[in-house]
Amino acid sequence: MSPEVKAKWIEALRSGRYRQCIGRMSRLDAKGCSYCALGVLRVIGGRREEVLLRPDLRDYIINLNDRLKLSFEEIADSLEDLL
Repeated sequence: MSPEVKAKWIEALRSGRYRQCIGRMSRLDAKGCSYCALGVLRVIGGRREEVLLRPDLRDYIINLNDRLKLSFEEIADSLEDLL
């Protein structure tokens, strides 16, 4: 992942512009769209960036979002340290 995409993704996760959902890339309901952390990456970087993630990293992010239910801010902190 390029440093530019990493910075853009972390900024997007911290921006407050994206509502978080669990268990799927995105969800549309009466309140509008919500996204998982990988869904935010897809929005800002396109599917190509998501596909470029190593499978173990993708699984790690899914775990943070869906199983541990960390906030986007907490996920951004983790990504900053990891990537």
